Amino acid sequence: MLRQKAIAGFTLIEVLVGVSILGVLLAVGLPAFGNYMGNAKLRASAASFHTAAQFARSESIRRNGGVEILLTDTAPTDANIVPSASGRNWVVRWSATGAAPYTLLQGKSIQEGNAASSVIVTGNVDKVAFSGMGGVVGGAAASFKFTSANGCADASGVGPMRCLDVQISTTGQTRLCDPTILTPGDSRGCQ
Repeated sequence: MLRQKAIAGFTLIEVLVGVSILGVLLAVGLPAFGNYMGNAKLRASAASFHTAAQFARSESIRRNGGVEILLTDTAPTDANIVPSASGRNWVVRWSATGAAPYTLLQGKSIQEGNAASSVIVTGNVDKVAFSGMGGVVGGAAASFKFTSANGCADASGVGPMRCLDVQISTTGQTRLCDPTILTPGDSRGCQ
């Protein structure tokens, strides 16, 4: 007697149910994933600028002054560029005299790896110069806000993006902080 082999596979109904479940999961999860990616890009940009500010300060101490970090709209490939308080790029540069010509030490773009980045940077100053002792030349503190074109979370944490600040004190100390954290004594806050 001949045996018939069992045919393995899926029926059309099983495939349609599986595709429908996958579609529902994607529809629910895609917006949350978009917010996650936006927050990751914003945090990466703020952390990169924070690291660059620390680098500028340490290079200033090592070179005994003349190092500054600045925001610019110009491509971050030339040290002799014009600063802009709302620039989309930043440059760390050095000059033995504190004036042009400058030597490029480091340059970054906020759009690095993503031409359609929604990260916006605004500073209360367009550049910060560090002295040979690591303090800020001119004695004024600086604050750079990293926000999103999609909006920022408010003090209660409600909103699409978790925006961050990079603060540079008059002594040259840098902090990466969250302006929505208002609890006194919380080291993540900007107060």
